[in-house]
Amino acid sequence: MKNQSDQTPPETKNDDRPNVAYLTTAPGRPLEPAPPARVWAAWNAQTTVDRFRVPPGHDLTVVSVVRRGLQPVCAFAVRLGTHKGRVTPAAVYAACQAAGRPEGASGAERAYHLGDLPADHRTQLAVYLDAPAVHFDEVLVGGPLPLARIARMSVAEIVAHLCEENA
Repeated sequence: MKNQSDQTPPETKNDDRPNVAYLTTAPGRPLEPAPPARVWAAWNAQTTVDRFRVPPGHDLTVVSVVRRGLQPVCAFAVRLGTHKGRVTPAAVYAACQAAGRPEGASGAERAYHLGDLPADHRTQLAVYLDAPAVHFDEVLVGGPLPLARIARMSVAEIVAHLCEENA
């Protein structure tokens, strides 16, 4: 029998480690929670977006909420164009370009990347993440996936940095 001190304690609601919650949507659809591994696979064109209930011929919008424990730190969204059900390299490039601008995404980029979010996305985020809607007043263009690609860092490193920066 293992000694209790040798066991890793289970995660608790008091855990304040940096993490990211992903939700996805498509035009006319509500936000839906998405497993990180599935989002990563779609980002890398290793799976089709129909696994996110995206109708054929439509784009996938990925919302990333960076959290410290369960507390939202910042929220991002990117709209990813698809071809034959897969995210295209051009969509990844456009997301990285918009996320990497020192001055922030342009008005046209903001309109494009945030345009497919449901009108009540703040409320949906608040319900899904059990946090006050005020945390979602500003959704930025980008997120851990494009920032990790730009910086050549892991998503975990980017999430930790974003939590430090917004402490």
